[in-house]
Amino acid sequence: MERVHLILAALASGAPTQEGGPSDEVKSAHAELRGLVEGHFGGRVDAEKALEGYEATPEEGRERLKEVLESTGAVEEFAVVASAQQVLKLADPEGTAGGKYAMQARPLGIRIGH
Repeated sequence: MERVHLILAALASGAPTQEGGPSDEVKSAHAELRGLVEGHFGGRVDAEKALEGYEATPEEGRERLKEVLESTGAVEEFAVVASAQQVLKLADPEGTAGGKYAMQARPLGIRIGH
């Protein structure tokens, strides 16, 4: 799993539109992640709309938000990736325990998952 996909998964898993709703702990971690991501937007309205669109309908908004995350440098920031991991740790403890979201340094880059 690439960093951008980790961030996308975290944004989707903590979104308030999730069926049944996430726990307060997940909501708080999601809000922190969202704030970090938005910090990279530099006031770009199109980027904010891409984030809102993705959270409302992840399948439809995935590619556009992926482009925004990459073009704004959000995927390169450690704090954003670490925050995304925290959201997923809270939202999917079994997946986290199984290494689904773990990052490992590799000679040719970073790999997420196994």
